[in-house]
Amino acid sequence: MLFRQERRSAKWWTIGFFFLITLTLIPVKHRVAHAVEGFANAETINIGSSVEGQAIQAFRLGNGHRSVVLIGAIHGNEKNSAVLTRDLGNYFAANLNLLPPDTSLYLIPILNLDGFRAGTRYNAHGVDLNRNWPSHDWQSNTDDGTGLKVGAGGSAPFSEPETAALAAWLLKLRDQANGKLRVLFYHAAYPPAGLVLSGSVGETVTRPIAAILGYKMAGEEGWTAYPVTGMAIQWCADQAIGCFEIELPNRANLAEEKTKLHAMAVLSVLLWEQMHPDQKCFLETGFCIAGRIRQFWQQNGGLAVFGLPISLQREEKVNGIPQQVQWFERNRLELHPGDLVMLGRLGEEYLQRQGRDWWLFPRATPTNNSTCRFFAESQHSICGEMLAAWRSKGLRIDAQRDSKNFSEAENLALLGLPLSEAQNETLSNGQTYTVQWFERARLELHPATAQSPAAVQLGLLGTEMQPK
Repeated sequence: MLFRQERRSAKWWTIGFFFLITLTLIPVKHRVAHAVEGFANAETINIGSSVEGQAIQAFRLGNGHRSVVLIGAIHGNEKNSAVLTRDLGNYFAANLNLLPPDTSLYLIPILNLDGFRAGTRYNAHGVDLNRNWPSHDWQSNTDDGTGLKVGAGGSAPFSEPETAALAAWLLKLRDQANGKLRVLFYHAAYPPAGLVLSGSVGETVTRPIAAILGYKMAGEEGWTAYPVTGMAIQWCADQAIGCFEIELPNRANLAEEKTKLHAMAVLSVLLWEQMHPDQKCFLETGFCIAGRIRQFWQQNGGLAVFGLPISLQREEKVNGIPQQVQWFERNRLELHPGDLVMLGRLGEEYLQRQGRDWWLFPRATPTNNSTCRFFAESQHSICGEMLAAWRSKGLRIDAQRDSKNFSEAENLALLGLPLSEAQNETLSNGQTYTVQWFERARLELHPATAQSPAAVQLGLLGTEMQPK
């Protein structure tokens, strides 16, 4: 049955690909049957028992003090919520490196074990577990959208072992996390597009999640189609626990691409706490880009030029000056006063870190060779394939130019002057390439393989240099 919040609280390519391919190989019926099994790399926690004696289990990934909890199937017949919670657990268990070090992620795929096994909304006592919480409006008789259900709220708040056990466990987590606890209840269904209800976390959290999922946000009045009482998220508000709900669009198991969006929302917003309203997030790393940095990234080559974001936007000292920066696989974007975005001088900084003075590198001499370009400023030349690659990349600093090609000023703005000649070096990955150093980059000539021809690529200097 449809389940909604009566009102908001006034308080308030590659990693994901493996996961998605794995899902396609698991038949839906087996995904349901295995929803209660544990996860690799997870700690199993018994938090209580159902009416019929089934163990209610939470699975913990990570060991930080800040806690995020995902709960499925508080209504036993909403089986796709259990499957989704299970699939998210499998993903994060396989990609523990994406979790913030200060965070623990807990997953309870099925709260209503007896109802899940029987295929009913209610537990073995005939009680709706999301009407059994001691909120200000708890009632024994409840409505599930089909009419009045006598006794479905339980004989008293927390009359049911499932809700009493979950509440006690959440209170313990709240105290251990010093209040840094967020709880997401998955429900079904809200056709046609799904719904996000802010509960006690507030729209600052739920609006970015709704934007990622493409779900509707519940309005100020919440759900008013029929009366709902004694709800978990109402109790959470009274206990200073940040709880909210996501209603899936229907009762069907989610397609792989939709599951991917839920993983991205949990990872980016709940785990990494990125909540800018216009952000673009990446499941591969868990980080988002927003505001002026997102605009600059998109306007100047995006993934091909800068790579994925590999950090939050944060304050760091650049040349001794506090600066808002964000690290990417191939560079560092710096936000300067006046919304001016500048690139880090990572090529020069990397050589300094290695104790290598580029001014001592062997110099070039001017030449009339048309395949080379000599720069008197640094006394180095760019030639052949390196020159073609250098000229193919740049920042669009002249908005009036209508050209697919970059000017030399735009090449210099992106990569900078050459600091070396092309030379063979063994890089941090243990591979030896022909490379050439520039003020802001390192170009690498990767040899041909069975999968790809020889090509000049931008080095992953951001990945190698980002402060840990």
